[in-house]
Amino acid sequence: MHRDSHEATRSEPNEEECRTEQLVPRFSHCLKRNSRCVYAVVSGSFYYCMHPNHLGFKHTSVITDFPYE
Repeated sequence: MHRDSHEATRSEPNEEECRTEQLVPRFSHCLKRNSRCVYAVVSGSFYYCMHPNHLGFKHTSVITDFPYE
């Protein structure tokens, strides 16, 4: 079986750094845009996460600096 060089350099994600936004129950949008992740599916400029725990990486917004104070 032939593997291209990009596929050979893919690795497991650092789950501490993963952030996603759910699109449908089976996959999420990868907010880190990590094309080297073994669970990443890249389509044009979109990055999708197919990790079994993709819902556990849900992005939460934290406002630390409000520009209109």
